[in-house]
Amino acid sequence: MQEIFELDASAFAPIANKLDKLSGQELHHAFRRGINRRGNKRRTAIIRALVEQTGLPTTSVRKSIATRRASYSALEYALTATGAHINIAHFGGAQTEQGVSASPWGRSQTFKGAFIVSKLNGLAFKRESASRFPIKQVFGPAIPVEIMKEPAINQWSDGFTEDLVDDVRHEIDFILFSR
Repeated sequence: MQEIFELDASAFAPIANKLDKLSGQELHHAFRRGINRRGNKRRTAIIRALVEQTGLPTTSVRKSIATRRASYSALEYALTATGAHINIAHFGGAQTEQGVSASPWGRSQTFKGAFIVSKLNGLAFKRESASRFPIKQVFGPAIPVEIMKEPAINQWSDGFTEDLVDDVRHEIDFILFSR
């Protein structure tokens, strides 16, 4: 699933008088820097929301999100989440009498009948039948799935246009002041 935001030129009407003072290259530069400034702030907010949402450490969430920043050739900012569902053992999984106790999605819960196999990298498993085998892994959240859910997705979309106009205005002021 992909979210795309396109801006209408009328959003920049309040700063039209400043836009006229810049050359084409300066204007492109201001928009590129404004998009990257807003994108970086939104990326940080999304990572913080995902840490709360998934229960994963910040470094794990940060590593699973790739960023493509606006460049001179493309005025777009994109976040790409990668990774699969994560075994519950990575969420502080501990073997108990009832099963495995872990904290995926930021809340502690017990997965009844699950067990941790130390010889298989300490991952959590559950039997598929009454016999010894087959067994299957017990999974928690996946970053690509969670990034498209609330509240993480709201961090990207809420007030985006207004904030972007403010950041472009900031970059234009910087260019005009440094002349």
